[in-house]
Amino acid sequence: MIPALADLPHPARIRIVGLSGSGKSTLGRMLGQRLGIAHLEEDSFHFTGTNFTLKDKAEVTAEALRFTAEHSVTGFVTDGFWKDVHDVFLPQINVVIELKYPLYIILWRLFWRTFWRCWTGEKLWGTEIQETFWTAVQVWDYDNIFGHMLRQWYASKYQGDEKGKLRETWLREGWPKNEMIDDDSVWKGDRYLIRFNHPSELEDWLNV
Repeated sequence: MIPALADLPHPARIRIVGLSGSGKSTLGRMLGQRLGIAHLEEDSFHFTGTNFTLKDKAEVTAEALRFTAEHSVTGFVTDGFWKDVHDVFLPQINVVIELKYPLYIILWRLFWRTFWRCWTGEKLWGTEIQETFWTAVQVWDYDNIFGHMLRQWYASKYQGDEKGKLRETWLREGWPKNEMIDDDSVWKGDRYLIRFNHPSELEDWLNV
């Protein structure tokens, strides 16, 4: 049974997952405000420069550790499911929210998000990184946002959904503690995997 928002563990340490365009960051900001906890987009500490250049893994890990150390007592919510920070987040979190919407909804949302970012010249995550109409239409490019999203959707639907299996394993067994995480920061209580298959389900949950 899905716990109500008010019944989530305290402190709530939440990780929101889903395909690009599903609404992870929007939900993350909303939950941060509703629950009074810090919100962080995992993308925000992975990229640097002006062209989506990936940061060094050690730097990424250090930033993730700083964030959790600062907010583990009061709670936090992140959006994303970057593999390179699993060992930081998965031992500490107690809730995973998965937005598993139909492809047509995600495509529509991603189209309008990308269009708006390109039209306004929005700079992402406080960096100089911007999306452009040219990069948006280069669907043949491996890093194109639409191509990336469709590959992830195909893998989850037709190639075994390894990320989904990993989340199920986390729900059943937790995540092995490692030397980076203090024992007091490791979550030892109940864990929840909450999946929404349509935006209306999420809206109903938020409005309870």
